[in-house]
Amino acid sequence: MIKINTIIKNIQNKFKLNEEDLNKDNEELGEFEPM
Repeated sequence: MIKINTIIKNIQNKFKLNEEDLNKDNEELGEFEPM
């Protein structure tokens, strides 16, 4: 169980990093409007 919990935490951390990167990209694009 400990290994599974560690894997889940690692995945969550990766998604957090991806969200931060996407937010940076969206701020830089500024003009981008979703369809």
